Amino acid sequence: MAQIKVTNYKVAGAFEFPLDMLRYDNAWPRHEGETAKLASAMHLMHSPRDKGIVEVELQCIGTPSLGRWESFGWHVTEIDGRRIKS
Repeated sequence: MAQIKVTNYKVAGAFEFPLDMLRYDNAWPRHEGETAKLASAMHLMHSPRDKGIVEVELQCIGTPSLGRWESFGWHVTEIDGRRIKS
């Protein structure tokens, strides 16, 4: 039986959360509290957030798509507890 790799990662951004990235990365919020962050970040529209950058913890099957996150103005900042250099 094949094993499924679940990856924990964090994304950060100051623009509207790209909700379709959850589908694209086969991802979901890591904790219940992250769902509230997602809801807040989904209403940022297309202008920078006044309160700064939002960071959301997610889990996905496989690995996150770094370049695609960046194309939406969001960055993967950590994968499985290891910080990603920007």
